[in-house]
Amino acid sequence: MAGKLNGFNLLTLGVITVLGIYTGTLFFEPIILQQLEKDNNLKKGMQIPKYDSDGNPIREIPKSLQPLMNNEPIESDKKE
Repeated sequence: MAGKLNGFNLLTLGVITVLGIYTGTLFFEPIILQQLEKDNNLKKGMQIPKYDSDGNPIREIPKSLQPLMNNEPIESDKKE
């Protein structure tokens, strides 16, 4: 019965499929967004992530976390 798929084979196929879709999306997202922006086909008002020259997303730190990242005391914790 070599032609039948058992549970392990189906699980393996599912994991490989999900992993392929995920990595493909990460790879092609910056390329697609760049082309849409060049063609002026992006929707207005949507927040589009920015990418560096290597295609990695640029993540901005919210202002409330900046003191923590710099090991500075938070304004509300400072004693007057």
